[in-house]
Parts: sequence; C-alpha cells; structure tokens
Amino acid sequence: MKKVLHLTLYLDIGGLERMVWILCRGQKAAGWSPQVVVYEKGTADLLPHFQRDQIPVTFFPKGKGFSLRLPFQILRHMKKNEISLIHTHDLGALIYGALVRIVSGGRVRVVHTQHSFQHLPSRKAQLYERIFPWFAERIVCVSEDLRRTYLTLGQPPDRMRIVPNGVDFSLPKPSTADRQELRRRLLATHGLPESLAKEKWVITLGRLAKVKGPARALSLWNLAQTGNAVLFLVGPESYPGVTDTLRAQGGKNVYLPGATLDSHAWLSAADLFLSASEFEGLPLAGLEAAAAGRPMLVSQIPGHALFHGWAAYFPLAGIEEGARILETFLGSGSTGAGTQELAALERLERGGGARRMTERYLSVYGEIP
Repeated sequence: MKKVLHLTLYLDIGGLERMVWILCRGQKAAGWSPQVVVYEKGTADLLPHFQRDQIPVTFFPKGKGFSLRLPFQILRHMKKNEISLIHTHDLGALIYGALVRIVSGGRVRVVHTQHSFQHLPSRKAQLYERIFPWFAERIVCVSEDLRRTYLTLGQPPDRMRIVPNGVDFSLPKPSTADRQELRRRLLATHGLPESLAKEKWVITLGRLAKVKGPARALSLWNLAQTGNAVLFLVGPESYPGVTDTLRAQGGKNVYLPGATLDSHAWLSAADLFLSASEFEGLPLAGLEAAAAGRPMLVSQIPGHALFHGWAAYFPLAGIEEGARILETFLGSGSTGAGTQELAALERLERGGGARRMTERYLSVYGEIP
C-alpha cells in the first residue's frame, strides 16, 4: 500500500486543515494509506473527523519557538511506519519537512503545498520562501496567483504544479422545508431565537482574522438597507477578544455563533454567502458555498477570480458598491451577476471537485522517483 505523511501545524478549524482532511479521505478511497503529524496541539477541533475516517493522527507538540528535536521525531515516526514521502502544508511545515529530508540523508521525499502568502510581507518569510522550497521535489500551488508569486521569489517553474482545492459537490441540496428545519437546528444549537429562521440569511464563513475581512463585511452590512435580514459571522477567533471587538462595531441583526464543524449546514441554510477577504489562496469556504448552490457576493481579489460568472464582486476599497449589491439581493433574491448561470457552476465543479483534487495530487506523487 502506498503511504504518505501529511505535516501540518494544527488541526484547528480552518480551510487548510479541512483541505488536509478532504485530501486524506480521497487518498484513502484511492487505495493509499495517509497519516498526519501535527506539531502544535491547538484546539484540534477536526481530530474527530480524522478518527471517524480512520486516518491516523500523531501529535508532536514542539512548544514555543523553533524545535531541533521535531525533525528527528518525525523521521523516527516515518521509519517506524515505513513512510518515505512527506507532504507539507504551508511554510512552517515545509521548514520542518526540509530538515527531515536533510537528517534522513535525502531518503525522504518532500511534496509541498502552498495555501497562502499572507505571511509574505515579513522579510524573514520572504527569505525562507526563497530557500526551503528547494528541498521539495514538487511545489504545489492552489492557484495560478500563488504560482506567480513563487516565480518572483526565484523558484523554478519546472518543479511547480497547480492543484486547486476541492470540495464535495455531490452533497445534497436541501429543499425549502429541509432548509427551515436546518436553520432551526442551527439556531437551537447556538442558543439563538427560532424566529430568525424565517428571515433572509447572509453568512460569512472563516476565521475571524483581519485578512478574512469580518470587520469589512460588518461595515458593508451596516451601510446597506438590510430590513429584517440577518448576518452571521461564522468562524473561530484568530485571537482572544476579536469577537467582542466585532460586537462593539455594532450592527442590526448581526450574530457571531463561533466556530463550526459543519460548514455545509451553515452554507446550505444561507440565502447569500458573503466574503470580504483581502487575501485568499483558493478559498475553501467559497467553493463549499458554490457546491451548496448559494449565490455569492465576494471581494474583488485574485483568490476569488475562479468564481467569475457565479459570484457578484465588489472592490475592497468600495464597500458602498458591495452594500448596493447586497440591497439588490435582499430585495429581489438576485445579485444580478450570473448567479443562475449553470455553466459557471459546472466549471467550478469540474475544477474544484474533491475527487479531481485527489487525482491531481496522486499524479504529482507519481512524478517523484
């Protein structure tokens, strides 16, 4: 049986972590034996998902700062389990994966996936992104935009591949009655009034971090005439107190239910998916919204370009335009931006399906001697 070890910082709720889970499930279905090593304990919210799917997870929490011990722990684990391929996710994991390869004498092979470059303003990060990818046989970018960034950092194009994130487009789309029941369940779970089930729902989904734009989404909401519609900012805190900060920003009919392990339920219950992110590699939440058939209003950034024909866009510096589109949607049920164009959704499904993503990664593995 072919084996691969995925190395990641956390198993907390987040797009990268959920992508690792989706990929491991797909690899297991394809006859591979994936394992995961996590080098910070965190909250490990997604651990039950891996356990349910019988994907082994091992924690080597390194503590604060750089760990010289961690590469040797990982290498011993790989030898014990007869694994020679390590798949790293984002820069921190790549650094440790590169060190594993060095201490193994080159016997361990490395495939790296870059999910985002939001850390790149740091000069130290720029230096690391120039050095450590050279230790990987293949560098996978989740979008063309990320590949172009790597090219500017001096990485050779012949070792780079593009594999977009993928989600399950086959999940059922609930009927109107089912959606109402789904809403009631979500409201009860989070202690929110059942009367909200009858209103129009606008949902953002993602970590409550500046780069994800929750404050911008809230400003857009406050600027629009929203009537009795409700806005849910769904996601875990990026730092303690951010929820209170957003609540202090105010807003009518705004709710922050916290983190969720069931993104599909929230997106299926929504009338509109809203993202005001200032940077995305390839947004998993947006793909899941499209898979759920939800209309979308998203910021005009390179990471959202794949939703062309399905989503409506607003400029980051022009939330007034976003507020106008939101008002139009709440009044008519349409963003006026091709949200009913099935061809656009079919294109997203072809390029963003979980099975296709898995096949592409296995093809990348097959290139490595």
